[in-house]
Amino acid sequence: MGSEVNKIYNLYEIFNDFNRLRILIAMYNLEYTSGDLSNIVGMSQISIMHQLEFLVDKRVVSKSKTGDTIKYKISDKKFNKIVSQITNYLK
Repeated sequence: MGSEVNKIYNLYEIFNDFNRLRILIAMYNLEYTSGDLSNIVGMSQISIMHQLEFLVDKRVVSKSKTGDTIKYKISDKKFNKIVSQITNYLK
C-alpha cells in the first residue's frame, strides 16, 4: 500500500501548482522551448524554467538539446494520457 500512496502523493505534488498544470496542458503531445512556453502560457521565462526543471526532476518531462536549442516534452506516455483526460474534461 505504501507504494500506491507514494504514487498518489507524487501526482498531487505535480498537479498542485496552477502554473505547472498550465504548462503540462500546453505541452500535451507537443515539444517546446522554454521561450515558446513562456509566450503560450504568458509567464516569465525564468518561472517557466523553474517549473520545467521540477518536472524534469520528477521524470515527467524530458529535454533534448539540438545545437543551442533545448526543447521539452512530456516523456511519460501514461502521464500524457492523464493530461489528455484533464484537457478533455475541461472542454
